[in-house]
Order: sequence, then structure tokens, then C-alpha cells
Amino acid sequence: MIERTRARGRAGIGILIGLAGLIAAGGAAALAATGEVKSIYTTIDLKSCKTLQKFEDGASWYCPGTIDGYDVLLSEGDLRFMVSYGKPVDGKVPHAQTLKSFNTIFKGNSDRAALEWRAERRGAVWIPYATILRYYTSSDASGQMVHGQVLVVSKVGVATGADSCHVAYVDSRANKDANALARKAADELARTFDCLKEPVIYGKSGRSPM
Repeated sequence: MIERTRARGRAGIGILIGLAGLIAAGGAAALAATGEVKSIYTTIDLKSCKTLQKFEDGASWYCPGTIDGYDVLLSEGDLRFMVSYGKPVDGKVPHAQTLKSFNTIFKGNSDRAALEWRAERRGAVWIPYATILRYYTSSDASGQMVHGQVLVVSKVGVATGADSCHVAYVDSRANKDANALARKAADELARTFDCLKEPVIYGKSGRSPM
């Protein structure tokens, strides 16, 4: 009788261990399906974008399908660029943010810019929640022209560019690990960021005009 009880006890323990293994495996699978994060790189090529409007001192463009149907909306005016992510509203680029200083997203005479998307895995699909884009800035507020580079972390709009906004600014010249800081800001802030709030300065600042 005692031996039978022990055998049943061992069998019960085996079942519990097996169930625990299945639960752990299921939890790990769920985590792998929803918890993975990675960077996806694309290029903004102005030549492949559609011109939506032309202004006296600039224009706006629509760059469709840059990543899995997520679109890039560009606008330039007063020597500053505005970029948002999502669909245009009524064929027009919605109001977007820019930096106070003069800026461009294109280096030199190029019309191509590298864009980093931070995305998380949901099942078999990668869903972007933030972007990181380098802005080349300049200012003559001090009496002499000062140039810099700022990594702008933006929230990706769910449906339209109207719910896309700047989340954080990283001074690329003041921080040796600027790219890592920008990714950290994207991962920590972008998903739940309230677009009614002001963007935060992440890391050291003061070397690049913002």
C-alpha cells in the first residue's frame, strides 16, 4: 500500500512537472511572439515620393509604403523639415513638428535619408511604434553659424499622420552613444507618449542647435 501511494505521488509530481513545462513553454512562445523588438532600416528617397502641395518657400510629399504600408509624410518650409508617419488626411500632410533651428533631413546635396524604425513582433508581423531620423541643424543665434546633428525620435501614427509626433531629441554631437540613446528613448517612451506633451531631451545637449 505504501509503495502504491509513493508511485502515485511520483506520477503526480511527473504530471505537475510536465504541466509546468508546458506552461513555461507556452509563456516563452507568447513572449517570443509579442516581446521581440528590432530595428528595420529603410530609405526616404525624395525622387520616389509624390508631391502633394507646393508652397512659396517649400513643398510637401507623400512617400507611400516605406515599411509594411506605413507611409512617410514630408513637408518643408522656412528652411525646416517636418516629418510624420501614417496616412495623409484628405490628401494633405497634417501639421507636423520640426526643430526651432534651421534643419534638413538630407545631407549635403543628397535627396535620400536613412530612416530607422523600431518595431515589435506581434505573431508573424512586425509593427513599428517609433522612428529615428537624423536632422542636420544650423543656427546663427550666437552671431556665427553653428551646425549640428540631432536624432529625432518620433511616435508612429496608428492610422494617420495626425497621431504621429516627436518624442525625444538626442544631440548626436554631445553623446558618443547617440544611436543607442535614441533607441532607448524610442523603446521606453514612444508607445505610451502623449502627443500633447513637449518632446524630451535625452542625454547630454548643447553641442547641436535644436
